[in-house]
This record gives sequence, structure tokens and C-alpha cells, in this order.
Amino acid sequence: MNTYDDGVAVERPTISFADDLAAAVRAAADADAENTSAWLAEAARRRLATRGLGELVAEWEREH
Repeated sequence: MNTYDDGVAVERPTISFADDLAAAVRAAADADAENTSAWLAEAARRRLATRGLGELVAEWEREH
């Protein structure tokens, strides 16, 4: 396991994408002036937040 300069532990998973998706991710990261790892980490955070929101809405709908 590696750490960032601020001491946060990080993993370096191996992931696979179709060539066109990988190129699109690199282009998007470049356009946002981020490295690919940071861009993908933010995309994962947003997806997880959306998932949590979906669960919250479903719970609210069950109750109301």
C-alpha cells in the first residue's frame, strides 16, 4: 500500500477499459487539468454518493 504526501493510504488497483473509453477518460482528465487517477477517484466518489442518495430516496418513499 502506498501513501500520499499527506499520509493518506492509497491502493493502486489494476483496472481495464475498452480502448475508446480509456482514451475518453484520459482526454477528460486532461481537459479538467487533473491526472487520470484523481479524475477517476472523483468519478467513483460521485457514483458512490449517487448510490447513497438513491438508497435514501427509496427509504423515504417506503416511509411516505
